[in-house]
Amino acid sequence: MTYANWFSYVTEDFVSQNREIYRALRISRALFPGRKLRFVGDAGLDDQKIFAQVALLNGEFVFRACHDRQVEVYNARLDRWEPELLFDLVASMPFEFEQVIVFTHARKTRRVRTGFGWLKIRLPETHQVLWALVAHDLTMVTT
Repeated sequence: MTYANWFSYVTEDFVSQNREIYRALRISRALFPGRKLRFVGDAGLDDQKIFAQVALLNGEFVFRACHDRQVEVYNARLDRWEPELLFDLVASMPFEFEQVIVFTHARKTRRVRTGFGWLKIRLPETHQVLWALVAHDLTMVTT
């Protein structure tokens, strides 16, 4: 397991956050040549430059989306890609399955009903094809 080092903006060797992250990605590839790599990160990695860096290393990623970006979704019936806003897609998509999840947070056990779905999208600028995995806490949804 590799990780990006925490860095200081005031040290002499600091260039940029993206460069530090790309360095960590490249080191992971060097340590595990020939292996399938999947990088996991929070919303701070929701950046198209990082998406491209992972693709250069023939890797996969799971990052929490925080930007409501323009994406294209494939319409199989019409055999074409169509523009949509990511968060509009997520809000309207049906779930493939639901599951009750039990987890502990802040010393409390919580039980939530979660809906899961996914869809194939691509970025209009680069045509990079991605999969969006959506998980909603259905216990917070009121009908």
